[in-house]
Amino acid sequence: MLSILSITMVLIIAAAWLGSQMDKQLKWTDHTHLVRHMLSAIESDLVRAESAQRAYTLMGKEEFLAGYDSINNIGQQLDKLQFEVSDNKDQVDSCTRLREAIDQKISFMSRAISLKRSGQEAELKTFIQGGEGLDKAQAVHRYAAAMDGVESNLLEKRRASLASTQAGLNWTLLLGLCVDLVVGLAVLSVLGQRLAPLGPGASFAERIGRGDLTSDPLPVRNNDEVGRVSSSLNLMLHNLRGSAQQNQSHADTLNDATARIASASKEQAVALQQQSTAMQQTSVTLEELSQSASQIADRAREVASRAEATSQAAGAGLESVRKSVRSTQSLVDQVQVVSERINALGEKTDAIRSIVLSVNDIAERSNVLALNAAILAAAAGSEGKSFTVVANEMKSLADQCKEATVQVRELLGDVERGIQASVVLIEEAGKRGMSGTTFTDEASVSIHQLNSQVNDSTQAFQQIVAATNQQKLAFEQVSEALLSIRQATQQSASTTQQLEQTTKELHRLSGDLVKSLDNFKMDRPG
Repeated sequence: MLSILSITMVLIIAAAWLGSQMDKQLKWTDHTHLVRHMLSAIESDLVRAESAQRAYTLMGKEEFLAGYDSINNIGQQLDKLQFEVSDNKDQVDSCTRLREAIDQKISFMSRAISLKRSGQEAELKTFIQGGEGLDKAQAVHRYAAAMDGVESNLLEKRRASLASTQAGLNWTLLLGLCVDLVVGLAVLSVLGQRLAPLGPGASFAERIGRGDLTSDPLPVRNNDEVGRVSSSLNLMLHNLRGSAQQNQSHADTLNDATARIASASKEQAVALQQQSTAMQQTSVTLEELSQSASQIADRAREVASRAEATSQAAGAGLESVRKSVRSTQSLVDQVQVVSERINALGEKTDAIRSIVLSVNDIAERSNVLALNAAILAAAAGSEGKSFTVVANEMKSLADQCKEATVQVRELLGDVERGIQASVVLIEEAGKRGMSGTTFTDEASVSIHQLNSQVNDSTQAFQQIVAATNQQKLAFEQVSEALLSIRQATQQSASTTQQLEQTTKELHRLSGDLVKSLDNFKMDRPG
């Protein structure tokens, strides 16, 4: 057995070494392909540039120089190529000569383009016909072909070496497969001999797998691996019997418990549904009370607003009454002044009456004097005619004065009657003004009391509005609390429903467990 393992280890080491050699050879093969590809790319770019240069020198159009820009990449490609062949001195020298030839070819093409652009056609023709451009192109191709030939020879050698290594690896793997096959057959033979006694144990395990726990324990004859397996199977049978009996008892208990939990959950779900319905009705009632409180608050607010407007109107009326009182008082004062002036006028009328009496007395005397003068003039005869005229004239004036005094006396009588009537009216107006002042004072007191009562009513309504708002807030808080309780009740109902479903599922599982335990064949305890 040890020799077989040694041979296997040697084969594994040989396979690993051959695999590493194949990996190196594959990398060198890829390197050769890369160098050949780079040489082809450099030569293609140079040919493209040369074609563009020839087309330009023949046609003279700048657009033909579009392909000439490919020479810009040749320098970088040459640097990469020299780096890739740096492990081969001959190839490095060939790459240097290739670079020199390419530089000379590029210089030739640049000279040709410069002559074409400057219009020196004759010199350009001589320059091209000299054959220098063809020689330089052939030199580039010759150096590139030489490098490609070297790489091609290296590729053939590396392919041959790779094929040899791969053949060695294949033989090594084939030999290892044969060794493994021999080892496997030997192991199977040994296992067949060692595991033959496990037949009864396999049948024993199959019966246990079918649920038959009534089998007799296996006999244990040896203390080897087979004996230990038989002991383990016997112990497993003993433990399975105990576990099955215990699980049977627990399943029956669990089945009864889940049935009781399901019944209690169903009753609790019904109670929670009724509680949720009651909460919903209470919430609706509180919502209606809240709306009523809002309406009461709106009505109270409207009445308070009207009461406040009434209070303002009462205040304005009280101010108007006060102004009326002041106006009436002023009128009474003016009536008193007018009454005093009319009394003074009456007194002056009496004075005028005395003057009129004096004038009447003078008129009477003048009339008597005129009568005496007429008598004296008549006694004087012709000499007294002029005096008679004067006496007549005096008599006429005395009569006129008498008539005037009569008229004045009548007018004074009318004035006195008017003054007396005015005095009576003014006194009556003064009395009525005083009465109006009294009434106005009483109205002012009543309006003041009404204003005070309206203010008290306004404050009371404002208190009602505040109390109603507080009541509304209380209703809203209670409604929110009921909503929270309702949500909690609904959540509890949902949880109860889930519990009921879980209990039903648990009851079903316990039933399935009882049925599955019934599949085990066990000796029932007496």
